[in-house]
Amino acid sequence: MAAPAAPPPPAKEGAGVETGGGKKGGGEGDAGETITGLCNCGKVGVSFPKVAFPPYSVLCHCLSCRASSGGMYSSFVVMPTKDVTIIGEPKLYKDYETTSGGLLNRWFCGDCGSAVYSVVEKEPEVAYVKGGLFAKGVGLPKPAVETFWRRAEKWEVPVEGAQVVD
Repeated sequence: MAAPAAPPPPAKEGAGVETGGGKKGGGEGDAGETITGLCNCGKVGVSFPKVAFPPYSVLCHCLSCRASSGGMYSSFVVMPTKDVTIIGEPKLYKDYETTSGGLLNRWFCGDCGSAVYSVVEKEPEVAYVKGGLFAKGVGLPKPAVETFWRRAEKWEVPVEGAQVVD
């Protein structure tokens, strides 16, 4: 059986987007401000309107996220795919071995290996933008949710105030 087609990635970087996190276009106030996050080598990343940046992040402890992040969990922010503009040319890994059983499309930098964003095939309107992209400049909001907690190491402690989901 052929592999299902991946949903289209978010829009490519467009004219007027400043990849340094400055202003887009000539709008007034916050309307033109963008947030940009880049991979380790700076060749791939994301940009989106400041108003789309969620007030919290999420930590996922599922085995697939642990493996793809190279750590004990993956940190990300959840936002509408339509708000995300991709910078550069990320590579795609189709992850069929997810805890949920569904196909997860994982985009990453082919040069440095940094995870960039993920999209669940059954929810193409939602982008899971990786928190590590914002290490320089914009601070990542505090996690409000930790998912697949049953996969966390016994010595891990949940983030204070975060909702823990098994």
